[in-house]
This record gives sequence, C-alpha cells and structure tokens, in this order.
Amino acid sequence: MRCAFKENTATATDALHPRSYGTASPEINDSTAVLLNECEKQGTWPSQVQELHVPLLLKPDGSGDRPITLQPSLLRVWERARVGLVKDWMTAHARDYDYACEGRSGEEAMWWLLLTQEGYEDYGENDHSRAMVTLLLDIRKCFDTTGCDQLWRWGRHHGFPLVLLRMVLCTFEMPRRLVAAGSFGRKVQTSWAMVAGSCFSIALLHAMLITPCDTLVRNMGNIQGVTCGVTKYVDDLTITLQGTVGSVRDAVWDVFDDVKDQFQQLGWALSLTEKDKPGKTVVLATNAALREELGKRSRRHGVRASTNLHLPHATVGWRRFLCVLPWMRLPEGARAVAAARLDGRILAEAG
Repeated sequence: MRCAFKENTATATDALHPRSYGTASPEINDSTAVLLNECEKQGTWPSQVQELHVPLLLKPDGSGDRPITLQPSLLRVWERARVGLVKDWMTAHARDYDYACEGRSGEEAMWWLLLTQEGYEDYGENDHSRAMVTLLLDIRKCFDTTGCDQLWRWGRHHGFPLVLLRMVLCTFEMPRRLVAAGSFGRKVQTSWAMVAGSCFSIALLHAMLITPCDTLVRNMGNIQGVTCGVTKYVDDLTITLQGTVGSVRDAVWDVFDDVKDQFQQLGWALSLTEKDKPGKTVVLATNAALREELGKRSRRHGVRASTNLHLPHATVGWRRFLCVLPWMRLPEGARAVAAARLDGRILAEAG
C-alpha cells in the first residue's frame, strides 16, 4: 500500500500519512481491511472520520485562493484500493471526446485544436471562405454547484458501481472545516459540493456529462454544411465548428444555446460576462473579421469573442500550453505535424 501513494502526497486530516499503512504490521492491515469491508456493507463511514478539511492555496496567478479538500487517511486508502473498479467503469464508458481518461491529457487536446486552427487562412473573410469557430465553455464553480442527487441519478443511470457510489456520496456530504493560517473554521454541512481531492470525482463528473455530451454530438451531426467536434477535459468543454464563414457564423449560437440548455438541466450555469465582471466562456474565430461579426451577438450572450492569438489573459489553457509544454510531450506523430504547420507567428506570440 505504501508504494501506491506518491512521496509528496499530502498528510491526511488525522495527521496520518497514507503511506504509513505500508509500514504497518499485517495484523493492522488485516483489521483495516475488515473495517473497510464493514463500512461498504453498512454504506457509511465511522463517525470518528467524518470530517473534511479545506485549506486555501494561493492561485498561480495570484488572483485569489483555491480551496482543496483533504480527507482522512482511511478514506484515501479505501479509494486507492477500489480505484481499479472505477478504471474499469471509465474504460467501459469511454468516449472519443473525453481527454481526461487514462492515456490521454488536456495538453494533447489543446495541441490538436491549435494545429487544426492553423490550417485555416487568416485572410479569408468572405462568406464562402473556410473558417473555424471554437467555443471554450467554462462551468461556473462546477465542483461547488454539483448536487449529490444529480451524481446519484446519473451514476446509477450509467451503471457506476452502487457500493462505491454510495460511499463516495457519503464522503461528499461530510461536514467540512475551512483551514487558513493554522486556524480552523466551524463545521459546515453541504450536499452541493464535490470533493476535489477525491480520485473518484472525475469519474462521477464524467457520468454526469456523458448524456449531455452525447446529445450535443448527435444534434451537431444534423447541422448542414458544418463539421462539428466536441472535446471534454474534466469540466472544461470545447466545441469546434468548421465550414464556410457564413455557415459557422449562423450555427455557433444555436450550438451555444443547446449547450446552455443541457447544462441548466443539470443545475449548472456557464461562466458568462456580467456587467464589469468578465466570464471565462470565450468564442474564438480564425480571423479578425469573423471575430467582429461574432462579437456583435456574443456580447448579448455574455461571451467574449477573440482569435486564437489574442486570447484574454484570464483565459486559461491555450497560450500557457504553447509556452510550457515540452515538445516531447506531444502525442506520437504530432511533433512532425507541429513542425510543419506551426509558423513563427504562434511561437513569437507565445514567447
């Protein structure tokens, strides 16, 4: 068990490092296994471990604090012991558009999107020129606004192991204490926040997004004259529309409204611009003229319009990956494509 946890794994809320179980005696490990089996049988955790800590970490850009969640060591050992069952479920419910599954990454998805956009001419500005529009969709406070009732509904619907689902939701509903500068806040009970530190959170989020994403793929396949694609990484969704300038300009907002309706049915809202507060949802165009045309309607939708080389600084992902992603981390075959198709404009802008 010790080797299953990395050396830099954070200490649990009970001040016991999960790797400590690897140095425990066989009798202690046997007793732990019996206890975990009994917890699964009862469908709950002992009252002694039903508390989560939420320390605040400074965001890399210094714009605020990012809460993370620490669990008791017993829960983390149980998750690591059952992670194989969750991986099997993820494999059985894999989708081509999902880049959070094993063997894929957000960096890979971002690179392919950038390479695809590079195939379009920046000077094509009439309605019959080829163009590509990309919607970068951000769910506002996704982990904090996801209800346990929705996780239970869609987890059962897609066949998530019920014993594990029940235990995970019991964890999500545990009382939490905010931790800041060595001080502990009062306990707060909630059923509306996923545990970001749980290794099962991504799987359950995938269970919630399978149906709306499959519906989007099916609906977009009926759009005439436009080639559409969906890319999902955890809670970030990217939709691409390729076709003539006129066709993608007319289709993009119908797709946006469809996405918005799908998310509202799950209790989610997109991060949109409101008054003086900019949102994180952005529509990207392959040339400035198309961006200006999209911008006329994007402001009414609360969406910022941009091009791939002029993203707002607050938009996470695209420019950062260009700056920090080593070439050797590109998927196989992509390095040659990147060398052939990425010209000096992008690299100079990223630098």
